Amino acid sequence: MRIISDVSEDEVYQAWIKSEVLRTTDNLSSDEIAIIEHPIIGNEQQARTRKDILWNKLGRSAILNTLPQDVSWKKVALEEPDIEKIYIIPVYDWFLDTGKTFKLKDVPDNLSAHRGHAISQLPPISPTHHEKIHAIINNGQIEGELVTITSSIETGMQTLIDGTHRGSALLINRALRGVNAYIGVSPNMVSSRWSVENPIFHKVKRDLNQLVEAGSLW
Repeated sequence: MRIISDVSEDEVYQAWIKSEVLRTTDNLSSDEIAIIEHPIIGNEQQARTRKDILWNKLGRSAILNTLPQDVSWKKVALEEPDIEKIYIIPVYDWFLDTGKTFKLKDVPDNLSAHRGHAISQLPPISPTHHEKIHAIINNGQIEGELVTITSSIETGMQTLIDGTHRGSALLINRALRGVNAYIGVSPNMVSSRWSVENPIFHKVKRDLNQLVEAGSLW
């Protein structure tokens, strides 16, 4: 990857929120929308508002509160070798759409419009990732940076925590190379529940595979 610059957490939050509100602004006040549309990066009051929007109103605290305190952020341009190292955040509904690997590169060959499950504790897979990704492709314009986390720029695997559908659409369109991304880096990233570098990742895959074999996830 080509490193463009070091960036602040506030800049990452702004980009993440902007990608979310391209779909909906239903939960946001007019003042919050104004801050997103006319950001002053580094302004402390705006930064607090952006954090509240992302963590609470958009519900991303479940991911962000697992990141280590020493994470630093960089803006990068993705290159061809990076694609092999990018994994989608390991949640049940992406397991089969990545061919049981969670690798972003495996989405085009495994994406299906007929995913579902028989697990009462989990919400239905509706709309499917297939529907969401092809809606983005059919829209003809794919906007926003991706957000990944890793333990090391040089050697770590990257977990895609924002932009899973956009990243998949770009890959299907053969347009992922050169796309900008924000990458959170910490040698302690393996402690994050959602990092594919966490040893629990392998247990997650085993458990999901058991559900597939039992006919509970398809």
